[in-house]
Amino acid sequence: MSRAGTKWTPEEESQLVSGLASGSLGSVASAHGRSVKAIVLHLEEMAARALDMGYQKEQVAQAYKLPECIILAIEVRKQLVGDERTPNTRFGEKWTDQEEAQLYQAIQTYPLIQIAQSLGRSTKAIIMHLEEMAVRALDKKCTKEAISAGYKLPMVIVEACDLRRQICAQAGPSGMPGFSNEIPIEI
Repeated sequence: MSRAGTKWTPEEESQLVSGLASGSLGSVASAHGRSVKAIVLHLEEMAARALDMGYQKEQVAQAYKLPECIILAIEVRKQLVGDERTPNTRFGEKWTDQEEAQLYQAIQTYPLIQIAQSLGRSTKAIIMHLEEMAVRALDKKCTKEAISAGYKLPMVIVEACDLRRQICAQAGPSGMPGFSNEIPIEI
């Protein structure tokens, strides 16, 4: 049963962390009815919450088995979004090609908050979608420098996008490289 698009429960998050300690990323994704990408992105979300709670970067990276580059990107993303709380009136709606074109043009000139308000999405949604666009550009063999400049994303975020893309591509029967059986911190 697919759980795509459904909210994660605390129990499911606990099962996610314990499942990664004993299974592959692919098997955990199957058990949760979610894609490997969704698992990795949710680990990033959990890591962001841990950082907000005051855990050190090294602790968080170890607990969620995320490379330090991704932890740094989480911090940079938070700085880009700031305290702004633009309502995401279009939460869950797919982005259209026209909206992506508007976003690409707008990011060249306007501040994130203005773009978010114009598109009816939160600044976090704007950043996350720019990251998704960056991954597609990486798949098309665009250089990281061109992506960073074109999407106005800091290089650390582009590097994290590339690393996330590689992690998802490598996930399979043997699991995610670097996962161990260490017990993660409770968050």
